[in-house]
Amino acid sequence: MAQLKLKTSFEVQNVKVLGLDAMLIDFVQKKEKELKRVFSISFAGGYMFIEGKKEDLIALHKEIKYFINQLTQTIAIKAKDVEFSD
Repeated sequence: MAQLKLKTSFEVQNVKVLGLDAMLIDFVQKKEKELKRVFSISFAGGYMFIEGKKEDLIALHKEIKYFINQLTQTIAIKAKDVEFSD
């Protein structure tokens, strides 16, 4: 068995983004169905741990990195849409 270790929060432009754990659980569960694999998920000390077969986790790791990169880009784009006028 192998293990992935992921932080469950991150910062975008000095603003802490929380709730990543719920999004990652949903993402991993969808990947389990797609890949017809079972991963063990646990949490400790601000991290999410995913256990499974090494070759499955290598593929999952790449997909999670892509998912998080897309998420941070989306957050940055949405933040630019905020306007103020008086």
